[in-house]
Amino acid sequence: MHLTHEAQNFKWHQRSHIDFGNRSAILSGITPHDLPPLDFFALTRAKDGAEVPLTVSKGPRSAPLLATWQYQLGRSAIFAADPDSLGSLAWIRWNRYAQFWSQLVSWVAREGDSGPFSLRVADSNDGSLEIEAEKADPLPVNNLFCRISGPGLDEDVAMSQIGTSTYRAESAPLRRGQYKLALIIKAGDTEQVLLRREIASKGAQALDAAELKLRAANNPLLRTIAADTGGEFDAPVSRIVQRSGVMITTYESLDRLLLPLAIVTLLLAVFVHRRYLGA
Repeated sequence: MHLTHEAQNFKWHQRSHIDFGNRSAILSGITPHDLPPLDFFALTRAKDGAEVPLTVSKGPRSAPLLATWQYQLGRSAIFAADPDSLGSLAWIRWNRYAQFWSQLVSWVAREGDSGPFSLRVADSNDGSLEIEAEKADPLPVNNLFCRISGPGLDEDVAMSQIGTSTYRAESAPLRRGQYKLALIIKAGDTEQVLLRREIASKGAQALDAAELKLRAANNPLLRTIAADTGGEFDAPVSRIVQRSGVMITTYESLDRLLLPLAIVTLLLAVFVHRRYLGA
């Protein structure tokens, strides 16, 4: 942002009005009607290439209030007002005051690896890796790959661009063990390594892993139930399939079969008498 020598604090009788401009992560969770007014602000002009997430107007004058831009691998931001003065009591009392400044500082102080890319890796339940790379600037990159090397594995996974500076890929399921990741750009027969990272993969999780995370198995209770019912806790398969005990004889009443049998017998007798005996 190019600050003019004419920047000044000048108060009009009308209250200021703040509007959204370019979309920005700084304003996540904040809507235009949440923003309080400001009594004083500096008259500025945005420099070429800068984005203006917030503009402020008062009477016939308007100017950028929040401007951001990328400078090589760094980020810069300008807030063209004093939000901590008596002329900005509404801003100080704003219930999202801390959220706004926290998100602005987080955006400027870019987290992650040094260099042009930051790499984030997450394990999936099936043992695969979810890989996300974020570029420090919005210039696109072609032929970006993540090389995964480990026990019995050496493969390159293509990174797909899903945003202005975000690239994502997913690996095949991995076995439990140590792996090395390398973010590379391929250009013909040459490769440029941008970033290296070592990770540990926990492999595929059991189907009931999520349930066991909420509540572990109650082994004492299971042992008690097994003892009370004549069973055995955590018995080997050979013991489970082995026949044991004595033969048990049970008796079942045939009363429920007698009525249908009597009806069938009666109908059969009537049929025989009428057909063959002429009765």
